[in-house]
Amino acid sequence: MFRRSGDERGGGLFPEGGPTPILIVEDDEGLALLMEESLQGLSLESARAATGGETLQWFDSQRSGLLLLDYSLPDMTGLEVLSRLEKVGMRPPFIVTTGVGDEKLAVEMMKRGARDYLVKDKDFLAALPATVARVLRELRGEEELRRVREDLERSRALYQTMVKAATGISFILTGNEGGESRIREFSPGAEALFGYRREELLGMRVQELYSPEEFSLVERFFQEKAGRGERLEGEATLLGRGGRTFPALFSVHPLTEKKGEVYGYLFVALDISERKEAETRLRRSLEEKDLLLKEIHHRVKNNLQVIVSLLSLQAGQVKDPALKSSFNETRNRVFSMALVHETLYRSKDLGKIDLGLYLREFTKRIFTTYGTRNAEVHIEGEGVYLNIDTAIPCSLIVNELMTNSIRYAFPEKEQGNLFLKFRAGEEVDLIVGDDGVGLPEGFNWRESSSLGLQLVVSLVKQIDGTIEKEEGKGTVFHIRFPLN
Repeated sequence: MFRRSGDERGGGLFPEGGPTPILIVEDDEGLALLMEESLQGLSLESARAATGGETLQWFDSQRSGLLLLDYSLPDMTGLEVLSRLEKVGMRPPFIVTTGVGDEKLAVEMMKRGARDYLVKDKDFLAALPATVARVLRELRGEEELRRVREDLERSRALYQTMVKAATGISFILTGNEGGESRIREFSPGAEALFGYRREELLGMRVQELYSPEEFSLVERFFQEKAGRGERLEGEATLLGRGGRTFPALFSVHPLTEKKGEVYGYLFVALDISERKEAETRLRRSLEEKDLLLKEIHHRVKNNLQVIVSLLSLQAGQVKDPALKSSFNETRNRVFSMALVHETLYRSKDLGKIDLGLYLREFTKRIFTTYGTRNAEVHIEGEGVYLNIDTAIPCSLIVNELMTNSIRYAFPEKEQGNLFLKFRAGEEVDLIVGDDGVGLPEGFNWRESSSLGLQLVVSLVKQIDGTIEKEEGKGTVFHIRFPLN
């Protein structure tokens, strides 16, 4: 069961006059207690959960709260927790914590709406309070902006109270006279944010709060659209005293009389500098990791290519045909793995390999290696992408089956065909085969002493797949495995 500090209560993410509910989801009870202690300086009502099931139970009773979510839980992952909450119409704000700094996971969680991503390293407990405080400030600002918009739609009569209560900066503007709208009143905090004294702000044209690059957009709005009651909202760079700029979410709402005539505007701005700085840090970090991954793939490919070259040199000095064949087979296996890293190095997406691109390059090189002239390869399929954990076993499987077809399918050097077909749904269907002489009658390929076929059977199991030999002419294998 989850553990709660204090009495049970509801009332939304920011209940009036009370602390903000927060659920700390962490299966290490000692660490959970330390996390809770580190947040005592904030106005929070905290509860703890050790599993995904307890998390769902808490939200079923609480209905809202900030979620401090450990990605790896005993019964499910953080992604599964979020998916189950979404199925019942709940999308709580959340911060992800994890013991492993996985950049791909960080990107995935940020795409799912994570407010931040913290690695549980030596600085974790020190960084946690500041991160939670920042997220709470952002959430409060966003909630306030939403309330401002709702209040405007309800009634013009409440706008003065709304402006004074707003956490974001709000301005009441005059009507659009001669293409200009000037500041009549503003909420507390505007002077500090923009750096102007009250007497300087009063009467100032609202266009002067925008950077020169965006000035024309606002100017055109007031000249062409404002009088028709249209609203303007979005993200902009606002301008303070001395040319200081800062990013902000803003909206300009018309204030209308009962007859629909516009007599003024409500201008609302929310400083998002901290969020933008966090996005910039994450983007730079991802760019650095991409460069590092490219360099790793390049170096691994180079090292494997050195091994390929050494095996080729050694095979050239071996006189025994059987031993020479073994060297060449090993060389081809290493080469198939090297080509995976080479393809990833050249790819725009370092996390996935284009299976069609890889197979076309692989077959071209393996035909060159064996000097094959009496067979033609046919490749059908596109749009299948594998991660490296699946791509390397898959490349070795194709290498073994294609090599067997090249060496044994056409013993009298007659013309023939080899083919590779693939497609993907929830599973990948991969067909590798030839129209040659086929396997000997009674040959049990699953129990074969051949190292190549043993590797194929083992590698198919490694990627949680199945393999079957199709009946008919030639040798055709049908392999199915989960997509990544």
